[in-house]
Amino acid sequence: MPFWDWDTKGEFKKEDAYLISFDEEGNRKERPLAATDKKGPFGTEKDGPHTSEIFAESASKFIKKYKKKKPFMMYLAFHAPHDPRQAPEKFKKGYPEAEMSLPPSYAEQHPFDNGHMYLRDEALAPWPRTKGVAQKHLSDYYAAITHLDTQIGKVIQSLKKSGNYENTLIVFAGDSGLAVGNHGLMGKQNIYDEDGVHVPFILSGGVIQKKGTRIKKFTYIHDIFPTICELSGVAIPSSVKGKSLVPLLEGKTQSHRESTYHAYRQFQRAYREGDFKLIEYVRAKNYSKEKGEYYTGSRVTQLFNVKKDPWETQDLSFFPEYKNVVKEMQQAMKKRAVALGDKKENIEGEHYDFWDYY
Repeated sequence: MPFWDWDTKGEFKKEDAYLISFDEEGNRKERPLAATDKKGPFGTEKDGPHTSEIFAESASKFIKKYKKKKPFMMYLAFHAPHDPRQAPEKFKKGYPEAEMSLPPSYAEQHPFDNGHMYLRDEALAPWPRTKGVAQKHLSDYYAAITHLDTQIGKVIQSLKKSGNYENTLIVFAGDSGLAVGNHGLMGKQNIYDEDGVHVPFILSGGVIQKKGTRIKKFTYIHDIFPTICELSGVAIPSSVKGKSLVPLLEGKTQSHRESTYHAYRQFQRAYREGDFKLIEYVRAKNYSKEKGEYYTGSRVTQLFNVKKDPWETQDLSFFPEYKNVVKEMQQAMKKRAVALGDKKENIEGEHYDFWDYY
């Protein structure tokens, strides 16, 4: 994977990129990115260090050398476990492919076209998603996560050795879920919980008093920023739309958000409230350089009781006894969409609107 040193102008030109590899004696060396270098996951641990190791080592060095009294904020964005999902062999061996247990929502194929069935991650595996295909991808995924977890441990150890751990807030979060066989999908181009929108989120470090506490509430990723501000004594900017989680952490309230709203491009919308989750799909226009403008997707409604069915395996939308629930959720979703300003005019670069096809 190419690396760049920090560029204050944010240009990161191709000619400034470099690779880190091993020489014949096993020492690391940097070399410029060459025109003959191939794209794709061709490197192994024999060729050079894993990106997770490089990022963790760089972070640890910064922590070790930091001697200022002024607090620092570090944003450490690992590449893993994003594809290509690679890990050193000893981590891969910890997850034998034939022994991988498949999740309850595993399926060989998604039951309908969700709008983006052949994009990005979905092109990483053949159809149908056989048991063997899903097991291989899960094995790769878990190996990369375990290797990443080991590197994060090294960063935390360096923080403890520096003497700053007790005065540090550690925030661990992901940016999306990943299907890896769930519902017959591979990627994150969906709004199922485990496949797309549910992310890991942990607050740790010395400043967290109630360690080991698990709080189950509706939250968004953008609730993290105001939470960090409040815990560190920084004023929350008026432009911030997220809600601080500090009242929850301190036990001053038992509620945070009553519902959540989710969207994926012009094809999918979801609304979660109480025990239920509604997902709506549409057949809409799309554009590609190869095809030009074309229609894709399906007009489908799904309703799940997420409390009883967290893996979203049983669609309840067509059962007569849930007719009123579907109607109420649809009305609530529309109302929330208006409140949030969910329309193409408010989304930079978006040419198509879900609501034009709903």
